[in-house]
Amino acid sequence: MEPYLPGPILWRRKKMGFTFPYRSYFSAHADVFGPFLSSFQKCDLPFGGPYTYQDLLTRDPVKLWRLLSTAIWFAGRKNKCL
Repeated sequence: MEPYLPGPILWRRKKMGFTFPYRSYFSAHADVFGPFLSSFQKCDLPFGGPYTYQDLLTRDPVKLWRLLSTAIWFAGRKNKCL
């Protein structure tokens, strides 16, 4: 990217990612995502639970996202557990 970005931006040490409003997004779409988490918890996998959707949303929305990503992937694989 050297030809396209100014030097101070290109070579700065501190990089920043794009933030995502996990808490507000998952709060607004709890009816869509909640069942995925509930089904995933029935699989008896060691993910440090038990957690409720609301508990994760309040305490650790990034962990909620990670668990939901895995649960949605499981559901797409037609896993017997779900």
